[in-house]
Amino acid sequence: MKEQYQANVGAALRPAFSPDTPSDITAKACQVCSTWIGSGVVSDLNDLRRVHTLLVSSLDKVQAGKGSSSQLYSESATTMEKLAVLKAWAEVWEKYTVF
Repeated sequence: MKEQYQANVGAALRPAFSPDTPSDITAKACQVCSTWIGSGVVSDLNDLRRVHTLLVSSLDKVQAGKGSSSQLYSESATTMEKLAVLKAWAEVWEKYTVF
């Protein structure tokens, strides 16, 4: 039963990463992804891969310098999205990096 809910996490988050999604929605979705990845509740590697892929897509967008529909949303919203993406990756990195 737990696996069924985990698969739903990836499916529920996927629309938040589409190019026409408002920046604030993508920013929150990044936060959810990093929290879910870092929570330790993931039991299926495929589910983890799906959510990880969503985070990778957001990082690719930031590296390319493109925010969500930058024509439609303010520069501050696009900046907020970029910061949320970087913060999400920092949280994942911090959780799984051993110094």
